[in-house]
Amino acid sequence: MSLVMRATWVVLLSVGTASAEDRDTPLTANVGIGLAADKWGGSSESLHVTVPGYADLGYLITDSLSITVHVGLSPPRLTHRTVYFGAPVPDEINQVRYMSSEVGLGLTYVADVGVWFTPWVGVEKVLLINADDDYHDEASLAFGLEAGVDVYDIDEHQHLSVGGKALYSSLYADSNGTGGVSYVQLGVGVAYRFW
Repeated sequence: MSLVMRATWVVLLSVGTASAEDRDTPLTANVGIGLAADKWGGSSESLHVTVPGYADLGYLITDSLSITVHVGLSPPRLTHRTVYFGAPVPDEINQVRYMSSEVGLGLTYVADVGVWFTPWVGVEKVLLINADDDYHDEASLAFGLEAGVDVYDIDEHQHLSVGGKALYSSLYADSNGTGGVSYVQLGVGVAYRFW
């Protein structure tokens, strides 16, 4: 790790610790689950329903801003896509199971009224498994956003929220950046937030 990166982390951690003096810990958490639709490319035939879960674990920078590490996972689901395992076979459509996961770095902002936003940037990874149990995985740059509003305060630092999730990535791009297929996931759900 470079000296600049180490100095940046020391400053961020010091600011977070100083701004959270009235709390026992400067750590934050936002864990959610919901119902979402995900889609490959522009075809309406590629629309699928899934139940994604996510966790944003953070460190307070100020009383209303936290730097976060985002992780998310959606369970396996089926799609009908032309996916080549080994030698390409033109026009062969296979029923393929796929599972998506994401990891990234972001910021969480919480307004005084309990409205929160977590934009993040990271990597989306999709694991594809065909009928012969051959698998192939792809990873690409991804952008996401979780947002919500607190609907119930358990105590001063624990809250239950309702909100939404959006995710975008471009998969299967070759080394020239062409041939990509967009992947989009939109959803709604509930979350537990510790702040």
